Amino acid sequence: MERAIARMSQSICDLLEGSMQALYLYGSVTMDDFQPGWSDIDLVCFASSALAEEQAQKLLTLRQQLLQQEPGNPYYRSFEGVIVSLAEFLSGHFTRVVYWGTSGQRILSSCPFDAFARYELLNTGRLVAGEDIRDQLTPPIYSQLRQEIIRHDRAIRSYAVQTDETLYSCGWLLDIARGIYTLRTGEVIAKTKAGEWALQQGICPVEKELERALQVRRSPLFYRDQPEVKRWLCTLGPAVQRFADVLEKEIARSQREQPKEMLESTCCESTIRQRKKENDMRYQYLLFDLDGTITDPKEGITKSAQYALEAFGIHEPDADKLTPFIGPPLIDSFQEFYHMPPEQAALAVKKYRERFEQVGWLENLLYDGMDSLLRGLQSAGCRLAVASSKPTVFVERILNHFGIADCFAVVVGSELSGARTKKEEVVQEALRQLFGESRPAPHTAAMIGDRRFDVEGAKAHQLDSIGVAYGYALPGELQQAGADFIVESVEELTALLMQ
Repeated sequence: MERAIARMSQSICDLLEGSMQALYLYGSVTMDDFQPGWSDIDLVCFASSALAEEQAQKLLTLRQQLLQQEPGNPYYRSFEGVIVSLAEFLSGHFTRVVYWGTSGQRILSSCPFDAFARYELLNTGRLVAGEDIRDQLTPPIYSQLRQEIIRHDRAIRSYAVQTDETLYSCGWLLDIARGIYTLRTGEVIAKTKAGEWALQQGICPVEKELERALQVRRSPLFYRDQPEVKRWLCTLGPAVQRFADVLEKEIARSQREQPKEMLESTCCESTIRQRKKENDMRYQYLLFDLDGTITDPKEGITKSAQYALEAFGIHEPDADKLTPFIGPPLIDSFQEFYHMPPEQAALAVKKYRERFEQVGWLENLLYDGMDSLLRGLQSAGCRLAVASSKPTVFVERILNHFGIADCFAVVVGSELSGARTKKEEVVQEALRQLFGESRPAPHTAAMIGDRRFDVEGAKAHQLDSIGVAYGYALPGELQQAGADFIVESVEELTALLMQ
């Protein structure tokens, strides 16, 4: 294997023609869990410049070329990973990425390198060639690892209901064990160790199947062609689903508890030291949504919506059914959810404001930890703005009520006349007040909000987007909108912004 690693490294370096900046191994091969016949040799290579088309095409089939030249060395087919420009990796905008996967290889305009891979690279990665650049990489936070686990759980529910005779069928059990371990500790360990840990903790309802999966994992070449083992692998679907039930309960528990001590536990020490430098902030400019992001406005908005609906003979006693009103322009909500024509919706907005202007704006809560976050960002030199679809007059009134108006250099909302209600229009005006006719440099500014409208407003102006799942987004809404980051609490938002 070491011969294959050395030759692969040299071959990549030759094809990059001196532009290879760093090449790392990570995953099972550096976590003392590599098993021939099962495991991959995971690598990531960072180039000092964007990949040229000719380079990418040659790198694409490098695994096969080396295997043809050295057919007696089976390790070449085990390599998986990405080759990408370091600058593009840091910016999140890609021209060409060479991807080697289990099912083939492709040239992509995105980089499939998830939070688990980033954790493993930063904490247990092995530098094979070049200079160590990991102090330039941002470590994943707990919520990002949790999101990967949620995605994996969905894959288990979709693809592991029925299993086949491949060894990966029992690998689902080890994946589940590792997911539970990460949710409980904020750390990532090898799959074999995770399976052993699950047995020690007594959390697996199908212990015999997990014990056998570990047995196969330790000697895959011995077991993979045995007919009896193949038959067993084909029967594992129900066992995998029972263990997945435990994983889903752990996902729900982790969302409720949000242990603060985990929030930065995913960082390797060198990265923590780098990020803790004074004024070393992720962003220099931050635009905040108000409702569902800075404050919890549920009582005031839903009661005011009930008041408006009553004026049209619509009785809606369940306030929870009106939480979709939090975020989008009111006139759009009355039209979408109660099928009002535009003229009637405009009248409903007026009735809503009758109550909201008197008492609704006071029926509001500042999220715990928000005051400290805003003042910490301000003290660190970050310029803050509010970009809300709520009328500016109410935004300013609410900020003053909670004593945080002085944190913001710019406050932009909609107009009572109905002008500037779309989030992209609000963001545009906030940017104009912050920058004039210029625009912020890439990845120096971000929009923070709880609904897809905030993400869409950010994308319309090439800003990074941070979704806050503690607000009023529907399940999966922020993910589908393509938020760059998603956090589950104000504490996680603080950890993300103040790294």
